[in-house]
Amino acid sequence: MDEFHVQKQTVEKDENPFYTQKRGAQAIAASKQAARRSSALCSVTTLCLHLSRSFVAARAVESRDAKLLYLTMSYTPLSDQYYAGVLDFGGVRILLDCGCDIEFQNLGDRIAAVAPTVDLVLLSHAELRHVGALPAAKARYGLAAPVFATTPTIKNGALTLYEAWGGFRAAKGRAAAKELFTLDDVDAAFDKIRALKFDQPLSLRGRGAGVVVTAHRAGHSVGGAYWRISRGADEVVYAVDVHHARERHVDGTALAARGPDRRPAVLICDAGPLRGPSAPAPPRRAAEDAAVDAALSALRHGGHALFPAEGASRALELLLVLDEAWRRRNLGGAYDLVFVHATARSVLDFARSQLEWMAPEAQDSFDGTTGARRGGGHPLALREVRCTSSVR
Repeated sequence: MDEFHVQKQTVEKDENPFYTQKRGAQAIAASKQAARRSSALCSVTTLCLHLSRSFVAARAVESRDAKLLYLTMSYTPLSDQYYAGVLDFGGVRILLDCGCDIEFQNLGDRIAAVAPTVDLVLLSHAELRHVGALPAAKARYGLAAPVFATTPTIKNGALTLYEAWGGFRAAKGRAAAKELFTLDDVDAAFDKIRALKFDQPLSLRGRGAGVVVTAHRAGHSVGGAYWRISRGADEVVYAVDVHHARERHVDGTALAARGPDRRPAVLICDAGPLRGPSAPAPPRRAAEDAAVDAALSALRHGGHALFPAEGASRALELLLVLDEAWRRRNLGGAYDLVFVHATARSVLDFARSQLEWMAPEAQDSFDGTTGARRGGGHPLALREVRCTSSVR
């Protein structure tokens, strides 16, 4: 992928539609002398980048430190199929996610080129497209930089790699799987990740002195984070796979709740939902009922219903939907509801221990104060669900 640099421009108000005048500043006079005085306070930086899966957008930036920061900023996406990209932030090279696809295609081509040069790694979600290349990068390609993520992302990310590696071994053979990485490599990589909580700022030292990174709630998955990277008053936000809506067990993203005073200079986000025309999404309850009805239609005609999902991520929401439907419609005696995953029990056991990362409604239902589970009971009890590692 190409590398996109931010170009610093000092312009007058009428020359750039992105210009926003600093609060309390005097309007720019027509004279050149007045324009030069104003440009010291109104250094405007703009960046627009659009890829098939990712884009970067920036608003007008007014900062006395702009000259120090933006002349050396760049973002280099490594793929349009999974999440991985290098942000050069004032000389600090940050790898934003380290993902791959289910086939582990081109795993070493791009990661190997940047791994030894990275100063820091930030992981946003536990899915393969966010964390899949991390074990190989650590074990094979010289990635020595510290890695940060939330506790659920660390644990669920390792479980995701266990499942993906096992599937690849079954399809391609043990020798091919070991050429990529081993399960020992998975353990070594994820055991060394440093855990951060939401809204917990981390001040970098040494080469990154002055840079602060903070994880905020992204929604979409338990412990899923978007990252705010700042130096002084200037900020970059990396927000991919964010979900604004509150779900059954995960609260919506905090991105929109930060307020206009916290708008970043640069926003890096994915544009997957913007690709091509699509019908408006139905209400959540209608979509859930439609999925359950489709499954029941197949079952009642002697078939089976299979819902593919990453076990340590979106499968939890799907299990909650199906478990509730099975209880509400009294289907337990007629049809089996089975969670098939190599580490199914480990996924659920760990998820049940992470109540503090879940939505307030899930926490209240555990206390027995609100919801359908009044009287207590863990929101992930899933009484209608059986776990197995295989359906053979």
